[in-house]
Amino acid sequence: MGNYKRCIISTNIEMNNGKYQWNKAIKGNYIDFIYDDIKGRLIVEDNLKDKKKLIVSYNNKQKEISYTKIIRLQITDLLFDKDKFKFNIEYTYQNTLSTSKIINRFIDHGKKYIIKCLTCGYKFERTETDVERGRGCPCCSGRIVIPGINDMWTTNPGLANLLADPEDGYRYTEFANQVVDWKCPDCGEITRKMISVVNRIGLYRSNLSKEKMVLLEELRAKSGHSTVKEGRTPDVYIRPAKEKELDVLWQNFKVNQKEEKSPGVYLITGFIAGALCMFLMTALLSFSSNAINEANNPESPKLVKKVKPSKAKLSIIPADQAVEETKTAAAENYTVKSGDTLEGIIIRFYGKYDTSKISKIMQANNMSNPNQLSIGQSLVIPMD
Repeated sequence: MGNYKRCIISTNIEMNNGKYQWNKAIKGNYIDFIYDDIKGRLIVEDNLKDKKKLIVSYNNKQKEISYTKIIRLQITDLLFDKDKFKFNIEYTYQNTLSTSKIINRFIDHGKKYIIKCLTCGYKFERTETDVERGRGCPCCSGRIVIPGINDMWTTNPGLANLLADPEDGYRYTEFANQVVDWKCPDCGEITRKMISVVNRIGLYRSNLSKEKMVLLEELRAKSGHSTVKEGRTPDVYIRPAKEKELDVLWQNFKVNQKEEKSPGVYLITGFIAGALCMFLMTALLSFSSNAINEANNPESPKLVKKVKPSKAKLSIIPADQAVEETKTAAAENYTVKSGDTLEGIIIRFYGKYDTSKISKIMQANNMSNPNQLSIGQSLVIPMD
């Protein structure tokens, strides 16, 4: 809406870290401001710290205003008379959706304006605050639906023809986020979808690529069977049941032809394959080199196992102890148990019965009768 600018230019009120300390304002401080096309100065008359408000004056008018409203420059009552309109007839302003023009004004629980949209021609009412904020046409923004201006039958009759209830075309715009019933023009099937979604992608969306759809539509146009609706892209009203037929046509038109892959795919694949080949070749050459070195140098230090020589320990044994150990090693002791016989003991220690062993055992144990053995008797069995 024209030059819409409101800000504080300067003030002698104390600041801290870039923020005005309104609670420290005193009488006589000033606030220079810009309010749209008005430049002026507010004078501080008093500081109501408990209420967080300032009493300021402008053009012999005083008003109690909160700190927040001063920051936002919500000072309309100071700048304008209550019964005086700020905007004149023929004043024009615009926003992103429409351009509006004031054609009349009146007072009814506040100042109000009758405005005409120069985009669609719709007339509507706005308060002075609405005009200040640039609120435009409710018809162009889709807040209300006006038959003959922004209803679906007026702006997009092709889309309205798919509605199961034709009255929905007068209730909603083509961009509404309302879910309604739709009727397939081919089979009569009823489905529920959002209006804005159907308007954007169609009642049914094919999974085929755009390239296939364009070529198939050219083929079907040549044969006199086009599926393209007027004013729509070729993929809007294709039913899933027809995709098989389209795939068959595509295969007949472009036999065994695959979609080309991106050059980056081949580049990455080649790089990985090359790196793998280099690794295998390096490993093979290293193994071959080691095998040749081993064959040519059988006494290679790698094959010779170093053995640390063990330190020999020298021990001196007395002669009488050595004789006893020799005797002990040449004979074994055995304690006679119940049921033992001399023959059984010979077989146990020598592995077989030998009559010569009887005399040796009797001699070693000073025995006179080989059949006289007592339980617990200790026998020396010569092992030489």
